[in-house]
Amino acid sequence: AVQSDPPGETAAWQKLNISDGKRKAVKHPWGEAVPNLAHGLEDVLHTNNKSATSMEEKINGKPFNEFLRTIPQPDMIDWEEIPGFVPPSRDPDLHRLAVQHKRRFKASTSSFTGLMGHLYQVVSNNRPVDVSSLSPEFKKMPDSLSATLRYKPVVSILTK
Repeated sequence: AVQSDPPGETAAWQKLNISDGKRKAVKHPWGEAVPNLAHGLEDVLHTNNKSATSMEEKINGKPFNEFLRTIPQPDMIDWEEIPGFVPPSRDPDLHRLAVQHKRRFKASTSSFTGLMGHLYQVVSNNRPVDVSSLSPEFKKMPDSLSATLRYKPVVSILTK
């Protein structure tokens, strides 16, 4: 069983003071800001899981914005034209970026999910995840990693 308050040095960890002026925001490498939802879609986020099944329905008492009618529907998409999954070892864009930035190793983010989960467990000494600085919705979420991440064996092989 995982202890919620393990003994040792990490039991005395304190929250990091991020307002001390010694840290600065890291800009997104592509220079793009995180987009905001438009056309009234922010209302959809706060509907207690109610799903509209047509444009004639209302969300939180408001009709949908007419712009949403211009979004292609699934039956209008030619799914055959969407390229399939490309493994990182065969991704020319990933290879080009690795060469451009003089990096020896490359992988997809999903390749590191298990490894990062295990590293987090080691560094945090299995302490619960601190979600206090996140939005209120996260306070309802579990404060530990899923059993899949906690117990799944991870092997990472770095090759040239």
